[in-house]
Amino acid sequence: MAASFFDTSPGRAVSPIGMAAWIDLRRHLRDERVSELRGSPTKREIGGKSYWYDAYRVGDQVVKKYIGPDSEELRARLDDAAAIRARAKDDARERARLMRILRAEGFLTADVVTGRIILAMSRAGVFRLGGTLIGTQAFRCYEGELGRMMSSDRAALTDDIDIASFERLSIALEDQVSEPLTKAFDELKFEPLPSLEKGRVWRWAGSERRTLVEFLTPSFSADEDLRDLPALGVSAQSLHYLNYLIAEPIEVPFLYRDGALVQVPRPERFAIHKLIVADRRRESAGMETGGRRPKRTAHRPITSSAFWPKSAPSICSRPTGPPAKPARGGKRALTRASRGCRKPARSSRLWTKRPEAIRPGRGRGAGDARPVCAPRARARADRRDGRRNRARPVRERASRSRRGMRGSGS
Repeated sequence: MAASFFDTSPGRAVSPIGMAAWIDLRRHLRDERVSELRGSPTKREIGGKSYWYDAYRVGDQVVKKYIGPDSEELRARLDDAAAIRARAKDDARERARLMRILRAEGFLTADVVTGRIILAMSRAGVFRLGGTLIGTQAFRCYEGELGRMMSSDRAALTDDIDIASFERLSIALEDQVSEPLTKAFDELKFEPLPSLEKGRVWRWAGSERRTLVEFLTPSFSADEDLRDLPALGVSAQSLHYLNYLIAEPIEVPFLYRDGALVQVPRPERFAIHKLIVADRRRESAGMETGGRRPKRTAHRPITSSAFWPKSAPSICSRPTGPPAKPARGGKRALTRASRGCRKPARSSRLWTKRPEAIRPGRGRGAGDARPVCAPRARARADRRDGRRNRARPVRERASRSRRGMRGSGS
């Protein structure tokens, strides 16, 4: 299902060499996480589920570092932890070789800025503690999972790096990142952006304001406010329907340098969540336009001025759309306004500084504010002005003749 959603046209399948290299790289990255154990693995029961922790002593205190949820694959790695730790250097060289193969096969790799940020968060333990990479960066990691190569136009980059995590999971793990993220962001010259709530930061921007790092969490209430993620040491913006997206994430290699193991949503959940978000955006757009759906045309994009406002416009500034049909006695002002004049004729009673002060005339007045064809209205006004100019000499001769008849009669 997910493959058919992402592939609107037949695409090139991943070669057997590329698929084998991608699977081997993921296996080596999972082994690397086990090779970093400092103590003895310990299993804990939290909320009816089993989790593994690395328990070691620092001074008089026992520190428990979260490893991951219980599974047969993880138990097998923990049993073979000594052998994995012994071949750690050989595995590092093997990961570098596999990355060269994946680049030669045409897999999408990360740019320098994005790669440094995600690699720093991976080393700090963001993805180990339940953080999930979402958005465009996660979509680019699906090549090996779906077995399809993506072209550059399909995987167009955005400057956002979105990390989502469950608030309850962050509290229940009772563990924190090895290095504060604020320190890691400062080293990479990322500055915190202020939020509406004082003391809470959930976004960081690069020095050039091109790359944004945002932290998100699911919202289970009517409000979408800021929440705290204790495991990551940051705040997060809560959003509806995000819990469906990041439930049951999968681990995939992030292709930068020698690779990093990250969590991303399942492809099928990613596709369905995109449909949910698109439907919400369509509903919000309909509410903004009074329940009317904008008509998308080739010559007029969808903007806020695509529909004519119900109230008459003010011409204190240059008009941006066709003027409304004027009331009686205001056609000359319409002619001047349609030509782009900033100020109307003084004799006009229609145009005032306040739209609510307009007095409509007989029939359909200015209060209706229906759009009219400006060129036709201008042509009608010009023809009317021409008839008045031609009729003026005739009226003057008739008035002089009447005055002469009165003088001769007296």
